[in-house]
Amino acid sequence: METREKKEGTVTFWDNVRKLVQIYIMHQKKPWITSVLVTGIFLLVVSVCTLIAFIHRVGIQRYYILGGYGGIVVVGILIILARSHTLLANEHISMYPGNTMSRYLSRVIVDHGYMLAYTVFVGLFYVLQSGGVWLFLHGIAGVDTGQLFDIRYLGLGMLRIYLIWMMLYGVLAVINAIVAKWGFRGLVGIGGVFVAGLWYMAFCHFDRLVQLEIWWNSRTTENTNAVSYVGFCLAVWLICMLVATMITSRIRMWKKSNPGVYLAIFSLLCLASGGTMLSASIYTEEAIVLLGEEVSYDQMEPLHSQALVELPQNCADMVNSDPGSFSMVNEDGKIYDSMTEYFDVGYEYTLTCVSEAVEDGVVPEGTDLSGVDEEHALYVYEVPNVRLHGQELYRDFMDSLPERLIPVYGQKQYNMEYHGPWTSVIYNNYFPGVDRFLYHGDQDITMEEYYQDQPVWKVAVVLSDDRYAEADAE
Repeated sequence: METREKKEGTVTFWDNVRKLVQIYIMHQKKPWITSVLVTGIFLLVVSVCTLIAFIHRVGIQRYYILGGYGGIVVVGILIILARSHTLLANEHISMYPGNTMSRYLSRVIVDHGYMLAYTVFVGLFYVLQSGGVWLFLHGIAGVDTGQLFDIRYLGLGMLRIYLIWMMLYGVLAVINAIVAKWGFRGLVGIGGVFVAGLWYMAFCHFDRLVQLEIWWNSRTTENTNAVSYVGFCLAVWLICMLVATMITSRIRMWKKSNPGVYLAIFSLLCLASGGTMLSASIYTEEAIVLLGEEVSYDQMEPLHSQALVELPQNCADMVNSDPGSFSMVNEDGKIYDSMTEYFDVGYEYTLTCVSEAVEDGVVPEGTDLSGVDEEHALYVYEVPNVRLHGQELYRDFMDSLPERLIPVYGQKQYNMEYHGPWTSVIYNNYFPGVDRFLYHGDQDITMEEYYQDQPVWKVAVVLSDDRYAEADAE
């Protein structure tokens, strides 16, 4: 008899879960539709504006990165998560059969299903956006659209969005379970202990806090192993959901929803981040590590190239000729922007002589300076061998530099021109940071990193000692 009653209870429980899933699907449909529409409209507006700006650009840029979509996708996620305060406190379903666990489980199933559907739509938007840009720009002279779409990038991007949502959902599930079990006092108490511990570490053991941040980044924002990243995210989600389920299993009374939980979370986050930032301003060196370093191009293997050019009669013309203004000339004779604008890089310019060039470290050891005389100067370029999507960005330029860097002598002006076929390669940074899973060698960089911080080229002009003295005197 007892076994039969347990079996009937189990059947009733799962039957209630199934019915509540159907009810929750109707309840959660509106915020999901809103999130998809808002994300789609934002992406459409940004994509159209970006496309118009690209078509009507004044010059041409070698690497053009479409970006700014990560924040738009997050807006849709936040819209869905905004309903999480009803996870364990939804008065609108209190009249339906079931207990706290059946209501909780059915809601979790529906939320994960809707987020999966949202992720699919985000992926579809990527396909449509890439296709639209390709449709407008494919075939236009000087435009390379071959890097716009990548099926592996799409799959990893969708997976990452879903994993991030799962972790956030797990954390919110724990918070909502605490509020449902012990009320806001419980949340403030537990959160207060956490914040107090963080402040204590920030001011008394900042080095440990830095190590903790490095550990977290090594498994999330800096992790280049997709399998490891997925495993870590799933582990965080699973632990949070188990904790939330354990707390929920001991809840007997269904409470009313209260959006004020977000205000409490926001306040606790402000207090926590405030202590971290304040202590980071005190420990400057450790703060650099904690808050994240910029891309270090200096650690990358450099590319070197040099071009021997004929000097103008007046060396002052060369001294006054800024390498950053050297023109880029297409094979059809059309002059584009300056070299630094074309590659969107900064540069360090040094004018030196044969006797000081190697000694001062301006040019690498072994540089052939034998051709430098009264009539010729040597242009030496050093750039980091950066790779984007597995492609070396500056290799072609450096290999062809000796033949294509040509001096141009005018009546009152001396200039250098670089002649070659120029195109604008378009990359689509739709899922920021995801390309690190595809290309993660020592020289590789993500589209987001390259967009935010381009490298600095080193340009040196080597004169003979006599001509350098002449230029210095002028």
